[in-house]
Amino acid sequence: LADLENEAIKPEPIAEGFLYRGTSNMLVGNPGEGKSTIALDIALSLSCRHPIFNSFPVLNEQKVYFLALEGSYYELIERIRMMRTKIPFNANNFCVDSTEILDAQSPRQVDLLIERIGNWHTPDWIFIDPIYMAVRGGLSKDEPASAFVQFCERLKRRFDCSLFFTHHPVKQSYTRDGDAIVKDDDFYGSIWLKAHVNVSWRLAYPTKKYLPVLRNKKSRGLSVLEEIPLEFDVESYT
Repeated sequence: LADLENEAIKPEPIAEGFLYRGTSNMLVGNPGEGKSTIALDIALSLSCRHPIFNSFPVLNEQKVYFLALEGSYYELIERIRMMRTKIPFNANNFCVDSTEILDAQSPRQVDLLIERIGNWHTPDWIFIDPIYMAVRGGLSKDEPASAFVQFCERLKRRFDCSLFFTHHPVKQSYTRDGDAIVKDDDFYGSIWLKAHVNVSWRLAYPTKKYLPVLRNKKSRGLSVLEEIPLEFDVESYT
């Protein structure tokens, strides 16, 4: 009853209109279109209270653990080196990590990862890029998708953190004439994965110019923008 009377019990914004504490956030985009770069941009900004996309003020500095499961380490370091020219990230608040073996269906591997994270710090945010590398068997099937959801919930309970992960859509399909079929929802994965996410964004390129747009596909009880147009700076990779 006391909680019912307490109007202060509501989602805590970390970046008003975009990110909230204790949530699971998903960024969906086609391979090679920039979702990993966008995720890294967000993660670095959180670590130093830099406005995300120069538009969303961050409430306070966040401890960020970034688990890169795809791509080479030297490419990741090169991106961060370029981004640092515009985002003065706090290295004490940021950990970039990678592992060759991770299966969310293996309790042993999950235990080792949680221990690995805890040995660094207690993160406010955990980024997983991309999530298909964190489970074997395909996220379209209920069993591996359910295991991944339980893995995410365990991370949130253990560290009292928020999650942000990248994912890919279903494969593009075409008509007999070769025209791309536009789907209203091209989400790939089991319904359990879709239900778990609090906020999901779809990376799109609505014009011929290389100007990405984040379109909100789900925002369960949270106040987020419907669309976020972005401008990409090639020199700083931000």
